[in-house]
Amino acid sequence: MNVDMRYEPDGEYVVRTIEGETLIVPIRHHRDDLDSIFRVNEVGTLIWKSLASGKSVGETIAALQEQYEVEKTVAASDVADFLQLLQDRKLIRIREPHA
Repeated sequence: MNVDMRYEPDGEYVVRTIEGETLIVPIRHHRDDLDSIFRVNEVGTLIWKSLASGKSVGETIAALQEQYEVEKTVAASDVADFLQLLQDRKLIRIREPHA
């Protein structure tokens, strides 16, 4: 995993946090949109917000370590697993560096 990598949401989304759970709803203007609602726990919310704000994978791992007082290997594993899930669902893409 490249800790310098940055990601961004892939598409348009409505994101709402209610009682510690975040809902990510893609705006695709299809009837199937309700089937695409993605529920995220507190750890996933921290990762999503960190990446969406432009932070690198490494910065996101550090934020997770600080917030939840976990070892770097645990935080890195959680971030890697969540990144894979987001990529599989086509919710994020690699942020292109600015020239």
